[in-house]
Amino acid sequence: MKKVAKYNTLQGYFHIAGVTQAKVAEFMGFNADHFSRKMTGKVPFKDDEMWKIKNNYFPEISLDILFKPYEPPTKIKVVI
Repeated sequence: MKKVAKYNTLQGYFHIAGVTQAKVAEFMGFNADHFSRKMTGKVPFKDDEMWKIKNNYFPEISLDILFKPYEPPTKIKVVI
């Protein structure tokens, strides 16, 4: 089963910017596996880590947008 990033918006912005998770992990001082666990929500981001990512990579985008947790779509029952 494929891992779903808890922070898929952040992952999308990294992709658009051409920034790999490995590069961000290195910038943050983490190994790639630890950063992956943060992106999937298994290990929480600390406030200072979120600000460091925002300020370095996406200063114009709010933390609320960057770190909005993934919410799976809800099933809607359609009655015909």
